Amino acid sequence: MHKVIFASILHEKPITLELATNALAETVNPVQEVVTTTNIIRAVCDYYHVSEKDLLSKKKNREIAEPRQICVYLITELMTLPLVSVGQAIGGRDHTTVIHARDKVAKLVAENGRFATEINDLKNMILKK
Repeated sequence: MHKVIFASILHEKPITLELATNALAETVNPVQEVVTTTNIIRAVCDYYHVSEKDLLSKKKNREIAEPRQICVYLITELMTLPLVSVGQAIGGRDHTTVIHARDKVAKLVAENGRFATEINDLKNMILKK
């Protein structure tokens, strides 16, 4: 109901069936993008300008490791996968590595505004907001 009233005020038009239908179209029929590990990995690679090959590799340099850890964090935040499955999706890592990466990024998000902004940007990209 509020969406219809808001649309009427915003567009300076009376409430009609057409206006109500258009205002409620997103609510009734939302377009949901399926979140997959592949989508998350691609978004992180694009955002940080690293290749998927490097992200999934055993490389430990900071330019690769940090996006990889962020990838793990986003997968655990946006999906309900067992930690072992997350590790497999990120180049065959152990579940303890997944726990470490998730917790490290969660701590950085809480303490560092830059990280919080980056994570929020990535979530919006992945969820197409």
